Amino acid sequence: MFNRNPSWRSRSADETNARDRKRRRKTLSCYLCRKRKLKCDREYPSCGRCQKAGHGDSCTYEPGSLEARNDVDEDEPSTLIHRVDNVQIRTPASSVHAPIDDPALMASKKASDDAASSKLLMQAKRISELESRLASLEASVNQRPLPCSRLERGAFPAKLSIKSTLLVPDLSGAGPKDAKEIEMMRFRGKGYKTNFYGVSNTTSLVGQFPELWTFMNDAFKNNPAGVRVGNDLDALKSPLKKKAKEMPINILAPSDAELFSLLPTQEVMDNLLQLYFSTYETTYRILHGPTFWDEYRSFWEDPEKRRSGFMVLLLSIIATVYCGSSKEPFSYIADSSSAREMSILWIRASESWLQYQSEKHMTLTQVQVRCLLLLAKQVNQVKRKQHWAFAGALMRFGMQIGLHRDPSLLGRKIAMFDQELRRRLWVTMTELELQASIDRGMPSSTAGLPFDSAPPRNINDDDLEVLSQQPPNPRPWQEYTETSFLHISQKSLSLRISLNSVINNPTSHLQHDDVLQYTEKIMEQLEKVPPWAKSEGDLEDVSRSSVFPRTLLSLQLQQFLIMLHGPFLRRTGSNPWYEYSRMVCLKAANSIIDQHSKLVESGNYALCMLRNDVTRAALCICQTMFISNAIQSDLFLQNMVHSFSQTVEKVLAMLEDYVIRLGRGFSSYWFVSAAYSLAQSKSSVDSNILRDQAMNRCTRLYYRILASQEDLSRTDALEPNTEMDATGLPLLASGPVEDIAPELEEFEYSHFSGWSFENDWLFDFGHE
Repeated sequence: MFNRNPSWRSRSADETNARDRKRRRKTLSCYLCRKRKLKCDREYPSCGRCQKAGHGDSCTYEPGSLEARNDVDEDEPSTLIHRVDNVQIRTPASSVHAPIDDPALMASKKASDDAASSKLLMQAKRISELESRLASLEASVNQRPLPCSRLERGAFPAKLSIKSTLLVPDLSGAGPKDAKEIEMMRFRGKGYKTNFYGVSNTTSLVGQFPELWTFMNDAFKNNPAGVRVGNDLDALKSPLKKKAKEMPINILAPSDAELFSLLPTQEVMDNLLQLYFSTYETTYRILHGPTFWDEYRSFWEDPEKRRSGFMVLLLSIIATVYCGSSKEPFSYIADSSSAREMSILWIRASESWLQYQSEKHMTLTQVQVRCLLLLAKQVNQVKRKQHWAFAGALMRFGMQIGLHRDPSLLGRKIAMFDQELRRRLWVTMTELELQASIDRGMPSSTAGLPFDSAPPRNINDDDLEVLSQQPPNPRPWQEYTETSFLHISQKSLSLRISLNSVINNPTSHLQHDDVLQYTEKIMEQLEKVPPWAKSEGDLEDVSRSSVFPRTLLSLQLQQFLIMLHGPFLRRTGSNPWYEYSRMVCLKAANSIIDQHSKLVESGNYALCMLRNDVTRAALCICQTMFISNAIQSDLFLQNMVHSFSQTVEKVLAMLEDYVIRLGRGFSSYWFVSAAYSLAQSKSSVDSNILRDQAMNRCTRLYYRILASQEDLSRTDALEPNTEMDATGLPLLASGPVEDIAPELEEFEYSHFSGWSFENDWLFDFGHE
């Protein structure tokens, strides 16, 4: 019941005035803290408690409470200065301090001034918030908001951030040292003969390993074998370059007879085609198996039905797998294997035919040849510096013919069979272009690109008939089909596009919460990769055919774990966030190397020929080995050094095999060889001996190629009387080498003679 005591209703004027006088104290806390009866730190524009609770936008103060926190500038008595987030609002001092005798007018004037000041300050606060949001949006273009992570973030620092820079601490133990801010990109050349590689490029890890720079330079200066082998290679390449310039340029399209003469025997063709369909075609769907094999059988049985377009299609296919299928003994033409030179011949013949085809009368074969040529160039390292540009051109070509729009928009003008093939080709183009962007360290053309082409159906090629009027029913996504890779890969496409954009954005500021959220997103996508081959009946066949696509599904996600957590490898201290990042990097690197190693051991070199994951993973492990020796408190890493050594030696074996098959790829082999020796230099072994070992590994590999030239008359660069050691390495005089810096415009990856890190790797140390 309510209290109806009259004395409660009426109070004396003295009591009321006394109570009013008691409550005239300024109210400085925000509305929300006062309402919840919590202590407020009275920070502007929003208090700390509201910010932590996520109510920063709703944090407001009572009009008139802001003036109490602002100082009056004594030098300018005519104005009152309010500061809100470095925004100064000046109001006439007379509006606050003007002498007014009338108490009622004074109260009215004060209330008006309070309201005006509060309105101005709230507007300044709103402007400041909008400017902050705009800057945040510009810095995170194409980055979608992520849900809260389930990881325990309370154990990590609240303001730790990752930029596209690296703070390099002093690991030498000599004392404190100012951290250097290094932008992790590669910018080399002079004038307009320059090349740029972004953060996601594999060599960015070399930039995060500054001790490796000095080690590699010292190895060259104190071992003349690198310069000598480069001179020997130049002697082989010079006459070949001269002969190539003298050859007449064929401006005509190759005839059918010329195209047929380039094809190998039917037996060789059968093996190469089977290899292609068991590797690349299980991931990037370019062909339709049943229709291709029908025409292939007819190609050999009825010569009159041979199409020039189909012959070019065959040349493009075998160019992607020829180097990976070649057997010993290997032969070379200068620094390129004979198998690679044959593949390049097939690529050039296909390009020559393609440029004379009418775009007005576009056919499925022309689109397929364009996709296969990009794949073949990437596998054989043909014009490697232009792969990103080639992939972007292919992407724009696909948009030009409308592959990015769903073919159902044209109704019956496009057959059901062609609709499904168009969807497959578009997704294949996006996957190839995205990975080329990651390898180059550039933004992808798919970022922000509106397209509504539906994902390919999870079906086998036998389910898709040419004359079918109705689309086939898709299989469950957990069931393996010949299109499973594209179907599942589309689920993580937006995440991978976002990651590539953020990592290669020089203005991005990834907070540790963002890294954790992205990490969790990646792990969720990895968990969605189905194991396949569940039933006993198809266990063997399905498991064998699904290894390649399943491995690629994992690799294209795990590569981002090293990119995200790599900048924390060198961070020291007891912060658990650094330890967590090192463990994530190590686990991802070991998994990447293990998956590649299993494929290579089974005789499948296709993925190792296409991607450079093992180099990134090995450099990550070598840097961790080096850090574990520098940071004595990290007992776990020190105990894992032996295991790391075995893993890196596997990578060196895979890279050596890659070099032998192509004659290219020496830079990756040299980076890993030098990093491995540097990681071992912290042990009791003499660092000079380890430098020589790193150099000797490369020079032996070079001389193995120089000694296996296809035309023996071209091996005159090697002096016949040069003495060799037991391993086949020429015995050269030791001592420092002067003037080893090459001309940058003539520098090639495979030519590392006279290589100087400072001249080639122009990391900018000046930006802070």
